[in-house]
Amino acid sequence: MNSRIGVIVFCCLLNMGIFPKGKSQAGLKDLTFGLGTITQQAFHVYTDSASSKNSFEFRPLLVAQGEYQLTDQFSLFPEFGFLWPGGARDPLISKMSYYLATHIGYKFGDFLFTTGLGLFYTRISSDGSTQELPNGVGVDAFPMPEQSSTSQSVTMHFGVDYLLSYDWSVRFDTSFYNIASGANRAFNYALLLNYHFHDSLWNDGKNTRTYKVKKKKRTKKKKERSRRSRR
Repeated sequence: MNSRIGVIVFCCLLNMGIFPKGKSQAGLKDLTFGLGTITQQAFHVYTDSASSKNSFEFRPLLVAQGEYQLTDQFSLFPEFGFLWPGGARDPLISKMSYYLATHIGYKFGDFLFTTGLGLFYTRISSDGSTQELPNGVGVDAFPMPEQSSTSQSVTMHFGVDYLLSYDWSVRFDTSFYNIASGANRAFNYALLLNYHFHDSLWNDGKNTRTYKVKKKKRTKKKKERSRRSRR
């Protein structure tokens, strides 16, 4: 039931972000592409016989994010993330993951604080072969699944971005599974470097900052001409 409610809320927020009122790009302020790494179920998975848990893993993550401005400080961020295929600890298993999310963001100086809901999908498949595993006294052959399966989880996200320059920013993001369950709660964390296109892709090839600077220069020139003509 909670999963269905989360899906409904997520779809409503995503629809608000991608299809703003009026023109299709009227409220779209920025388009960002990010590249980084993600650690899945951090401190939750045992990695060796010494009971060590995973604290950091290098798993390439690609992210595309839009910004739909609501007010001067608040914005809505629809997002799509794709994890590079792989990452399964069993070499006979192939794994592919991606997610959809929508965040509400609050800007404070050069920082952006975000929170929101998402849907995380993981597809696991195998070739149907057998795998030999110890059974306590020897080794047995166990069949691997022939068909693929896809799991879906509702996630809650918390993140912070720091603006390095007008076009570049860094981001730390966390996503929680089963946040209401103490025993099954787990989280991912991601580190990203982002490039901001702003509205240069649809504003006739003009960047917002460049366009504003040119507009100011033109205004100054017009004022100077008017003053000269009055003299």
